[in-house]
Amino acid sequence: MITITQQSKLVGFEHGLIRKLSGFQKSHFVPDSLSPAGQEFIRKIGSEDLKERAEALFAVVRKEYGLKRKEIAYSCESGSASIRSAQFEIDLCIDQYPENLKQYRIATAISLVGDYDAAGDDRFSFCFNAYVDTLVVHFPKAIDIEEAIDRIEDLPDTADALDYEPDGSAFSLNFEERDLFLEVTETAIRFQLQRTRDLQALLQKSQEALEVLATAQLDPRLESFAN
Repeated sequence: MITITQQSKLVGFEHGLIRKLSGFQKSHFVPDSLSPAGQEFIRKIGSEDLKERAEALFAVVRKEYGLKRKEIAYSCESGSASIRSAQFEIDLCIDQYPENLKQYRIATAISLVGDYDAAGDDRFSFCFNAYVDTLVVHFPKAIDIEEAIDRIEDLPDTADALDYEPDGSAFSLNFEERDLFLEVTETAIRFQLQRTRDLQALLQKSQEALEVLATAQLDPRLESFAN
């Protein structure tokens, strides 16, 4: 099963109108461009919203895993929050959504610690299904995208699912029958289910996709992310 480490994280996003943030007042204006000042403004007026989300996640994790006070650490300030335990590291932050400047975005990222294996652990799915829906694996070194595309095109069961940028900078695979979509760049691969929201299914199907990529004899560093 895929190991979620510092090189691979589960991520998810919540979006909403900036005007709906608890700290937004009638005298405020929504930033019409991305800037450090605008981001700081979003973090300030959204700090309570982020805190509420982080505290809710802290509560469910503490309860489901039966953690004592000294076994779980929490911090929240300046539009970001973190939760640390022996099982995982969780980071949350709020900013302006680059693709829609009228909206905010709360990002949640989870990576596993030590030898904890989330696969098959119902507690993990119960705690995080509502927060994350994408697995991102970062490669230790850049891979050759054009070579990967060439090899995948030679696989009869995979070629039809393949799409790629004209300049060969990235490619994607859409396995509709598996409800799995993945995007690959030189530095990372992103897995996401298209029709369902199920972390256990995401981990399992991502593992299966990695095995397909290994069949294409891609860079062996891919295999280091599967046990």
